[in-house]
Amino acid sequence: MLRNNSGQVLLIAALAIALIISSLTLYVYETRQSIVSADRSSRLNDFIRNVKIGSRNLIIGSLANISNEETNETLRINL
Repeated sequence: MLRNNSGQVLLIAALAIALIISSLTLYVYETRQSIVSADRSSRLNDFIRNVKIGSRNLIIGSLANISNEETNETLRINL
């Protein structure tokens, strides 16, 4: 009753291992893409925050110079 099925078992085992390797590769690729995307978003948010802080400090400094020197050319010079 027993047939020689060792070749079929070997083929199914090889296909299962290939499926596991390909799914692992896909998982690593997708995980890496999400990390890269999050890093880009973080850098963009940092840049926007720095521009806002720099602009705010520029305006405050220009207003302080206007109140001390009573000229309105300070902001134009700073920009």
